[in-house]
Amino acid sequence: MADELVPHEVFEEEVYDHFYRPVLEEASDAQAELIAELAELGGGEDVLDVPCGDGRIAVRLAAKGCRVVGVDSSERFIANARARPGAERVRFETGDMRKLSYEAEFDCVLNWFTSFGYFDRETNSAVLHEFHTALRAGGRLVLEVRNPVLLHRKVELGGGYTAHVEERGDDLLVDRVTLDGSRSHTERWVVRDGGLHKLEFWLELYDGDGLLSALDRAGFADTSLFDESAERFTSESRRLIAVARA
Repeated sequence: MADELVPHEVFEEEVYDHFYRPVLEEASDAQAELIAELAELGGGEDVLDVPCGDGRIAVRLAAKGCRVVGVDSSERFIANARARPGAERVRFETGDMRKLSYEAEFDCVLNWFTSFGYFDRETNSAVLHEFHTALRAGGRLVLEVRNPVLLHRKVELGGGYTAHVEERGDDLLVDRVTLDGSRSHTERWVVRDGGLHKLEFWLELYDGDGLLSALDRAGFADTSLFDESAERFTSESRRLIAVARA
């Protein structure tokens, strides 16, 4: 759709599975523990993981005793999620987080690994309203994005851009990130099996204050900001995690 800033190619097998999946799998146990701590999940809670990707977090929360629904717009991701060990404990569904059909059904909504900011500001706000509607009164939203303050600093130090390289054998993924107002602009070069593919995408950025304001407008309260270690968020934190109450 026209309001999407990140193309679906970013999540295709050539890029996501090949370059990111091995690293993410290694971190999944620790991330699930962190999420359970922040959301105070002791087992028995109803959790909505959206977008759930290939289910790496959803199955781990289900193993802790949570009743988990995983939603993603990618049929490929949902098929992969359903093939995971332990997937029988999760209800995986194909769906769009802009048009969720839940009302006061969950104790926790999880939006993880920079899965917020895909759309224009108005649509992003609508997504937060969907999350709020899906939660029961007092339920928690756990939302994680990269720290834009740190990104701004890296771009400034880099003379207008910052670059990142991922290697898998002879294959390379190279990102060149610049800033365009409130958005980051990524030019990505993917080298696989001797072939070169280029794509580009944008992402709306929210610093701590911006995220607090957006969550407040969506009806959330008692929002706290953490880093990737569940410590208090600062400008030096690598990740920004908001925990907000409906």
